[in-house]
This record gives sequence, structure tokens and C-alpha cells, in this order.
Amino acid sequence: MPVRGTTAWQHARVEKRVINRDEGGWGNVTSSGTHYVMCAYGPCDKDGFELYKVRENTAAPGYPPTYYNYVFCGEKCKNAWLDEMHRNRR
Repeated sequence: MPVRGTTAWQHARVEKRVINRDEGGWGNVTSSGTHYVMCAYGPCDKDGFELYKVRENTAAPGYPPTYYNYVFCGEKCKNAWLDEMHRNRR
């Protein structure tokens, strides 16, 4: 197993695009007909990857959990979105 932070660790990361199985969903349609989910960060229009996913629970305390999954194209968009969400909740 590669050691975290080494070159081997960086090469071991597998980025898989997230596919939207809904026919009318947002995303890029390729020649094969698959729909890829776009990055959740507003100004970005790249494909989202499974590696950069955030899961948010929006339920109030005492209620059953309501989860939303957000995917991003990279660490930069993910961190910008998290920072923006954190600022909006203050």
C-alpha cells in the first residue's frame, strides 16, 4: 500500500465520473448516450467525480435524516463550495 503524500499515493487515486441514470438529468451527453453529473460548484461546468463527493444531512434535530450528495470536479471546487456553505450558515 502506498504511503500517503508520496508520488505512488497520487497515482493510486482513481477518479470515476458520476453517471446520472435519469434521462432528463443535467449533465454532459457523450456519443455513447451516458449522462455525467456536472460539478456542483456554480461557476464550474466540468464533470463531477466520485472522489470529490460531499454528503450533507439537511434534517432538523429529532427528525429522520435527509441526505444530499454533491459531486465536484476537483479539490479546488469542493473546498470553495464548502467554504461558501460555511460562510452562509453563520
